[in-house]
Amino acid sequence: MINKLWIGCLVLFLVACGGGGGVDRKAPPSASKSAAELQVTAQREVEIEGGRILSLSPDGQWLAVEKAKTLCVYQAESLTEQICTPLEGRSLDLHSVAWSPDSQQIAFTENFPVYLHESDLWLMLVETGELNNLTDDGVDRYQLGGEGMDKALIDLKPTWSPDGKTLLFARSTQSGGAWQGTSLYRVPAKGGDAQQVLSVTDEEPAVVWHSLMWSADGKKIFYTLASHDPDTPDNGVWQAEADGDNPERLLGVTNQDMGLPFLLDVSARGDQALIWYYPAAMQFGAQPNVSFFKLLDLKTGSLEPLKRATSEEVEFFGILNATLSPDGSKILYIYKPAQGAYRLVVRDLDSEEENVLVEFEEPRGITREFGMGLDWVEDDTIFVAGGSGFEGLLLSLSTE
Repeated sequence: MINKLWIGCLVLFLVACGGGGGVDRKAPPSASKSAAELQVTAQREVEIEGGRILSLSPDGQWLAVEKAKTLCVYQAESLTEQICTPLEGRSLDLHSVAWSPDSQQIAFTENFPVYLHESDLWLMLVETGELNNLTDDGVDRYQLGGEGMDKALIDLKPTWSPDGKTLLFARSTQSGGAWQGTSLYRVPAKGGDAQQVLSVTDEEPAVVWHSLMWSADGKKIFYTLASHDPDTPDNGVWQAEADGDNPERLLGVTNQDMGLPFLLDVSARGDQALIWYYPAAMQFGAQPNVSFFKLLDLKTGSLEPLKRATSEEVEFFGILNATLSPDGSKILYIYKPAQGAYRLVVRDLDSEEENVLVEFEEPRGITREFGMGLDWVEDDTIFVAGGSGFEGLLLSLSTE
């Protein structure tokens, strides 16, 4: 059994049968161009007074913003408020906020990892702000150790199927004061019963708490198993068929200094996965010539550190953040030379040709929150979070 004390320690350390089919995704204009041909043609500061910008919608039209215990949507172009919905005392897990593929809905859960609140899977409509609880179990804001609750379902990390019809999420069940493990479930976005896809653990809860996603064709699911015990043999990055069959560990702990690998992104081409050694990065911070990001070849299993691709020998700090392009042909990352400004760099994954897009005097795109701070969306807009997390930059890419 896991207790409240352990979860609190974990947080401090880390601070430290439905749909799912693929759809034809709109390739960004940059897909047919090399990294060397890309340039930033527009750049502007964005800031929402009193609000923390969480992410940019897939179509580049909206910004998701946390503001004064509400979840808001702002127009990216004008920074006009579209809607703000009060969370009515519910805590928001920032890592859980996930845009639907059509940019019309946002999925999220309560913040169980920090506050131990009983957590359901919610949808918010961008047009109206209407909230819909997809996994209501009749328990509201339940805390571990509370009396009078026979059973609670803790739902975490929703992720949309490529066709937007289904949500995959991780569920931990507590019954009669005892944990019954962690499983992956799916539920129709329009509502209905949640169905178990895969049992991950028999007893330990919340072992899938950040990394969970689909392949672009909807045929596979990927997740990170992160037990509170670093020596658990099953820890690492896993994949399975979309129906839960044939689970297979792709990557475990290969270096004790780096520790547990976390899945950060999977290429739309299905050939590469971006890995972040998140606990090590949070513990040690930027180290000279050390990258806590790696690229995993999903076909060969080879694992390569994400470092400077050019032949120039230069001492660097980082990589500080990274994300894959919407079509999967490129990677965007931020690093800092020992001498000079922070650099936002785009690289072709096949040729390793790369291009410095922008230089920043102040740190940007760097976040202590998993998977946040750097977005590249389908219209070739890039969001780069500011150093404080409450402002940032919107960049437009072009070949002209």
